[in-house]
Amino acid sequence: MKNRKQLLFILSVLIILILVLGLSRTGRENARAQEPAPADIPLRQPGNVDGPRPLGPEEVNPATPAQLAQAMGVPSSDLISASIMGSDPQGTGVSDSSLGHWFPTGGNSFAILATGRAEHAARPNDSGSHSWALSGLNNNLGDDLVRLHLELRVPAAVNCLNFDFAFYSEEFPEFVGTGFNDTFTAQLNNSNLTVDGGTFIVNAPGNFAFDSQNNIISVNTVFNVFENTGTTYDGGTPLLRASTSVNPNSNADIYLSVQDVGDSVFDSAVFLDRFFWSQDSSCTGGASVDTDGDGLLDDWETDGLTVDGEFVDLPAMGADPQHKDIFVEIDFMGNGGAPMHNHAPDPDAIQEIVDAFDNAPVSNPDGLSGVHLHVDFGPGSPLTWGSAATWGALSEGNGLGHAANISTCDDSGFSWDGFDTLKNSNFEDSREAIFHYNIWGHSMCSSKSGTSGSSRNGSSATFGEGASDFIVSLGEWPEPPALNATEDQQAGTFMHELGHNLGLRHGGPDHDLWKPNYLSVMNYSFQTRGLMINSTEGHFDYSRYDLPNLVEFKLNEAKGIGIPTAIKNTIGTRYFCGQDNMQIDWDARTVDWNCDGDATDNGVSRNINEGVWWSNDSTVDTLTTHNDWINLVFSGGAIGAPGADIQLPKESVVIDITKEQDDDIPSASNDDIPSASNDVFIPFVNR
Repeated sequence: MKNRKQLLFILSVLIILILVLGLSRTGRENARAQEPAPADIPLRQPGNVDGPRPLGPEEVNPATPAQLAQAMGVPSSDLISASIMGSDPQGTGVSDSSLGHWFPTGGNSFAILATGRAEHAARPNDSGSHSWALSGLNNNLGDDLVRLHLELRVPAAVNCLNFDFAFYSEEFPEFVGTGFNDTFTAQLNNSNLTVDGGTFIVNAPGNFAFDSQNNIISVNTVFNVFENTGTTYDGGTPLLRASTSVNPNSNADIYLSVQDVGDSVFDSAVFLDRFFWSQDSSCTGGASVDTDGDGLLDDWETDGLTVDGEFVDLPAMGADPQHKDIFVEIDFMGNGGAPMHNHAPDPDAIQEIVDAFDNAPVSNPDGLSGVHLHVDFGPGSPLTWGSAATWGALSEGNGLGHAANISTCDDSGFSWDGFDTLKNSNFEDSREAIFHYNIWGHSMCSSKSGTSGSSRNGSSATFGEGASDFIVSLGEWPEPPALNATEDQQAGTFMHELGHNLGLRHGGPDHDLWKPNYLSVMNYSFQTRGLMINSTEGHFDYSRYDLPNLVEFKLNEAKGIGIPTAIKNTIGTRYFCGQDNMQIDWDARTVDWNCDGDATDNGVSRNINEGVWWSNDSTVDTLTTHNDWINLVFSGGAIGAPGADIQLPKESVVIDITKEQDDDIPSASNDDIPSASNDVFIPFVNR
């Protein structure tokens, strides 16, 4: 009797499960059945009563298979052929906009494969069941399947293939753990891909996109899935990296596939970027996670990183997989003949910038804001976030011999050859994927002797991709009897050049100078003096605000630079009343743009960033702005790519400010400062 009851109980449970799964699938199929015919389908799922949303063509563009490979970063010389294998082209696209929190992770574009229309990835997430049935290729169960086949030529000196990706899905959270979970797979030298009709288990021989428990990537991954994805999809993985070993001097076929499983309802997508080859003795198949999206994989931040037998002890240095980290090594030139004249950074200047990064409005998985900036400028430098008071034996920061110039310049710009000579002798290869390398020297080159520094960014088209090398060169800046640049000049220039490494320009999204509404150390107006907050200068920061554009032919003085009422601090700015006539306004909520003695006029036409003799802007146009902190590029240059042969620029255009030019910027005197504000600017510093 007891056994019979147990059997009846088990049968009852099975029947209930079957009914639940059947109703679940029926509900999903009904959702699809309620969609209008393809010709009448709006750009969003039915139920969005306010109709279709406009989509800018710059967000997600149609692309050929070769363009998808290019957007991923596949070198054109290594691409033999590319195909989407009969997939619906609507399921593919390329984006050159920031999307999905992490992308692009390398370069200025990335590829998208989706089980619906790829262009929908950029839409707001205002539907929990977004679906679009594709034509073209289906899997063996008749559900949407989109594939990208890349036939690649493996270079001679590499053994590892890598790329960044993240998986996004409307299946989250309702269908986690069910048989309806869409998947992403990356197969090496095997195109067979099937789904079991009874269990919905995906069979993908040669797949190397699996998590740490060998699960195919879906919303069930142990890497976890989060909401608020920055896309139209309800859930997404953290930033992931897929890697697989390959044979040098061979051909490799890669099959990237995203597919619906169980039915073609509820779309999913994969974003693909930063393809690179590397020489890595530990390269094996699988995916790794970068939970905080700082370009440093969790495994490195938890266990350290070994490159060519050299171990980098990131945990001891204070790396945290739940909180964004940036590492910088500073090597500085020593005594140049005058007593105490060397180019070692002022520790107080570096600490100012460490605190500025810690105070940044940047979110992290640990729930705390800010970025941990780790600066190694010698064994005695503070190990702010590590397990000891100073860097000590962990340090690789070096004092360099003094030279008048780091390298040479010609008509095409600054040559990095001299920099590379010093770098090759003083910077460990094992650090190249982790640390930005920064030399503090006397001067960049003889013809640019007063230039404050430079970052190793590419051309104007690729400048925003970031870099991993930079220079601070303030040897010509001290005012006698001072022997070294001031603390503010050092702090601001260090943060400015590091900002270029992080993808920032002088005008935020562009290099337009002197914008009054761009409140950033990247703006020459604030590089060496800091922002003007509560009637004081010296607040070094990147732009925290995406302020309104200033349209120079219809300025409203009563609105100033458009500071939101929620910002309680009094914020000042600099602007121009004609060439070489820079003005200071300590409270830019209202601004006398036409310089007539009041701030009440509307419809003013004025060139407010006209500039000085050496950087004259002659146009009256629209001055855009930028929130720097949410647009930082963490993986510029060689960062995040151990063992890769990253081709860094050999020359850079010299564009940064000189001492003579900086002297043209008026500093605020005590007479300029209004009566003290009741507001007090106190940065929050979490230790």
